Amino acid sequence: MNTTGDRCYKHLEIPIEFKPWDFGYTDQTKFCELDIHADMINTEIHDFFDSIGLVLLRGRYFHCLPGMRYNLHTDNKFEPDRELIKVNWVFGGVGSDMIWYNLKPGKSPTTFKNHLGEDIVGYNNDDCVEIARTNIAKLAIVNVAVIHTIQNADEFRDCYSMVLAWKHNGARLDWNESV
Repeated sequence: MNTTGDRCYKHLEIPIEFKPWDFGYTDQTKFCELDIHADMINTEIHDFFDSIGLVLLRGRYFHCLPGMRYNLHTDNKFEPDRELIKVNWVFGGVGSDMIWYNLKPGKSPTTFKNHLGEDIVGYNNDDCVEIARTNIAKLAIVNVAVIHTIQNADEFRDCYSMVLAWKHNGARLDWNESV
């Protein structure tokens, strides 16, 4: 999904502390990507989003290594023309950047396997044009239907990334609704 840079990222502040889930993951020297579910998020966070008519759905946990750069990809392989808005809670990785791209005309996506063995819609760097870049904040709303990557700084970074939806019908939010 091609877009403009102003539809990619927004720093967020909420009055509730996120309490990271203990996965029992102990090998901090390796990249880790895990599915997470709403019940892994502390009740106070759910109560806050509930109070504004929203819910958190499924998501991912990432433990990223210093200097790591993830492949260019989108998170929205089943509905490529629909926005996918997530809330990201980030711990560590000070100085890391999240970068978004548009696909050049006439270019096509590829696929690659992620660390969970799933097919991911990917893109070659030379086929894309950077449209936005931001230093990652501890808490942000991100549009992951847009081609993106993370350039990790020289320290470990943990990220909990959850899909944001309306409470009354479970429909995912689009960018305008999320901001």
